[in-house]
Amino acid sequence: MLLAVQRILEQEKYPVVFIPCQSELMSLNWMEALYQLIRDIQKVLKCKGTHLHKGIEYKKESSNIAFIDDLNIMLEEQLKPIVLMFDEIEAITFGVTSSGISWREGDSYIQFWNILRGYCTQHPSRLAIVIAGTNPMINEISALGENQIPNPMFGQLAVSNQGAYLKPFDVESTKVMINTLGGYMGMKFVDNIAAALTDNCGGHPYLIRLLCGQISKYVRDKKLQRPITISKGIYEKVLSEFEKGSDAEGFYLMILNILQSYYIKEYNALKILATEGDGQLVQTMDNIALQHLYGYGLIENNGGNLTICFDTIKHFLQGKYKFERKNLSIKEQKLEISVRFDAAEQKLRAIVRNTLRTSLGNEGARTAFLKAMEGNKAVAEGGS
Repeated sequence: MLLAVQRILEQEKYPVVFIPCQSELMSLNWMEALYQLIRDIQKVLKCKGTHLHKGIEYKKESSNIAFIDDLNIMLEEQLKPIVLMFDEIEAITFGVTSSGISWREGDSYIQFWNILRGYCTQHPSRLAIVIAGTNPMINEISALGENQIPNPMFGQLAVSNQGAYLKPFDVESTKVMINTLGGYMGMKFVDNIAAALTDNCGGHPYLIRLLCGQISKYVRDKKLQRPITISKGIYEKVLSEFEKGSDAEGFYLMILNILQSYYIKEYNALKILATEGDGQLVQTMDNIALQHLYGYGLIENNGGNLTICFDTIKHFLQGKYKFERKNLSIKEQKLEISVRFDAAEQKLRAIVRNTLRTSLGNEGARTAFLKAMEGNKAVAEGGS
């Protein structure tokens, strides 16, 4: 998406600097990050570095002065503003688990964005900033840390300024995509299939494309003649197999991995919703984390009841955290104890068996086992 925007801007003769935050800025502090920006801008504009500050000047607390001077030198004669496109913004955002430490604690974050925002305010015609990532926290928290230092980017990305989640596809968008791409492969989709794809995939374009890929594979494997119109019969057969297969599960697990790595509050909210229900969730989670999950299209509100939109995610979390459930009935507690006991017994048997085989060999282990069982009442009764 960002690369498409970059191409459009460059066609309109806007200079664009694309900045992958995770690989380029995350390991730097705010002074080093400013210098990296200057180098990137210099490269795009093809400026000579004769009059620019040297890297050593960006190792001082006064590096903000060097940064502003260098920007002025490079941008004052530009006819159009230069566009800085920050991708993976979570890598340099405060409070994010896997961002660089100086960014995570807020020090570099506050310095860096105070300087950039200040320059944009003073010179709005010279510099434009595009920010993209998986989470809009940069725009939502008004102050940082115990001292409540104002967040320079709070409220800067208003909904009217595209500071919002990319919306899932509606039926019409799905119809355009699948018939455009499907047309290249000799497949046409009837209108009700576009509606079904949108509903089953939650409007996620990538998931829709995965499912359509499975439909194409089905047509190929069954040697059906193309061009072909995909109707309800084919769709339902493929959907059933798709839901059981690895492609859809891999997509959902990728989402969970991102949440667990970067946004633990949101991950825990899904975990609680899957294992304990929305009653416990409402009591323990803050509203911002829930709004993020709404924005991701992972949960929805049905008549006041919060539910996870995708059964695959729900079942995965229920399986992974089945022993962390709370407020169980007596019957559920007995069942859980039985499951845990059976699992522990199987593991203990495997440990004993492997230990005997390692120390005595297969035949020796068998002899020792049978000798130990001699006189065992349960064995004797079982053999009679």
